[in-house]
Amino acid sequence: MTTNTGLRPMASQQCTRRGLLLSAALAALWPPALRAQGFDARSLRLVCPFGPGASLDYLSRLVAKRTTEAGHGPAVVENQTGAGGLVALESVARAPADGASVLVGTSGPIVLLPLMQPQLVKVDPAQALTPLCLMAVQKQVLAVRADFPARSVQDLIAHARSTQAPLSFGSPGLGTTPHLAGELFNRMAGLDIVHVPYRGSAASLLDLVSGQLPMVYTDIASILPHVKDGRVRLLGSTSAEPPQSLPNLPSIASQGMPGFDTSSWYGLFVHTATPAAIKSDLARKFSAVLAQPEVVAGILEKGMEPLNLQLDAASAFIARDRARWKRVLAQLDLPR
Repeated sequence: MTTNTGLRPMASQQCTRRGLLLSAALAALWPPALRAQGFDARSLRLVCPFGPGASLDYLSRLVAKRTTEAGHGPAVVENQTGAGGLVALESVARAPADGASVLVGTSGPIVLLPLMQPQLVKVDPAQALTPLCLMAVQKQVLAVRADFPARSVQDLIAHARSTQAPLSFGSPGLGTTPHLAGELFNRMAGLDIVHVPYRGSAASLLDLVSGQLPMVYTDIASILPHVKDGRVRLLGSTSAEPPQSLPNLPSIASQGMPGFDTSSWYGLFVHTATPAAIKSDLARKFSAVLAQPEVVAGILEKGMEPLNLQLDAASAFIARDRARWKRVLAQLDLPR
């Protein structure tokens, strides 16, 4: 029995030939080293551990769009949420080591969770993943609702010590840098403000502006719209230096808490076993994308600050950050 394809034999041969030529042309866009390794430029996926609306999702989509436009092969974002970022981390660590799966990682699952709750971490990120590029630093802020009786960090400390009513602070979740900022604040100020974890920044900010929560630690991009409409007031940044996007906002460190710094970072990671030629090529291409003026502007617009460190420099940065957090967590002595 013969199936009628609707194509004449000559037309079918021409279509096949055109397809082969197109495939060859696409493959030629990639360096010989990558083609020899069998790398498929058309299947590059950026695995983001947080959902749409998060700063990391925004950055993932910005980098994917510009990577595609730069001719480095279509890149798509795949959101794999859950377990504080561990779901996405494990997905990339267990994917083929061909460079086609890239984790858009942050300090939470890469550094903090392995230190805080090692029993939850099935894959050691320090062994399973290699950083290609560190993209940006994310600085957070301490914010209170507009009617809260504090206009500075010292006001907050004085109020917390004098009030009989219990105080609480919100964060995007357990083990996040905003959560640890609140715990470090408690430790350094000698307070016991209760932590209320949420599933992301949006939920905590909803309770803040509705009057259900007095204060939050959160990222700049999420809080700024509420600051502009007058429903929220910023008391300080959690970074050692003021954010570039808020140069007049004093740091918590400068308000009587020297050494206070809980900044986080965002980076791109691949399976450690990925061939060196692919790692180097991807790092170079992502770094070029991150250097584009439009990408730098997009990072700054969301309250982040460009970093753009590659390979060994990125690894050294993460090692220093891991050592810093190890010291901080030893001081906090949080339950595991």
